[in-house]
Amino acid sequence: MDSYEANLIYGVAWISFGLIHSLFAATKIKDTLEPLLNGYYRLSYNLLALSHIVIIWFIGSHVFNKINFIMLPIYIEIILNIISIFGLILLVISLKNYNLGLFSGASQIRFYKLNKNKINNEPLKRIGLNAYIRHPLYLSLYIILWSQASTAFGLSTAIWGSIYLAIGTFFEERRLLLMYGNSYRDYKIKVPALIPWRGKLH
Repeated sequence: MDSYEANLIYGVAWISFGLIHSLFAATKIKDTLEPLLNGYYRLSYNLLALSHIVIIWFIGSHVFNKINFIMLPIYIEIILNIISIFGLILLVISLKNYNLGLFSGASQIRFYKLNKNKINNEPLKRIGLNAYIRHPLYLSLYIILWSQASTAFGLSTAIWGSIYLAIGTFFEERRLLLMYGNSYRDYKIKVPALIPWRGKLH
């Protein structure tokens, strides 16, 4: 298998992830499935996404197994590893501004068992890293992806993963505008998406 075929197969796998992920995140599908799965919809959604991305990883590792790539000097590899660690630290810090119960689906299950039908949206977070950029979690993922681009598999993952994140950011922005309205619109004007070039929000 040559590099073109490997990238084609891996690209199709990533496209399938994006389509299925978007399909189950769509309002109509969500409104249909949520009553059937009750409080377990979010957890099921996360498990499906996790299983899918693991399958994609195995596909990529297989198709790129024998694809040769440029050998980087050891000091470049060390620098990339340091950048990767920085990305992981940024990821952990970014998650502090999320309600991990809602993010994982645990809160939805708890509310369902307590016979509570409605979970209020989280307040718009404009503190911590979110005072500098709107999507610190996405930035950390970009950093991690590109710090691993020292192999053919890593480079292809960085490219397809970045395309997915860019599209995901577009739809996330639309969702946040619908959820928070003018508050998010004002926040969006004052705070950049990924690069903290304006400094801290005051």
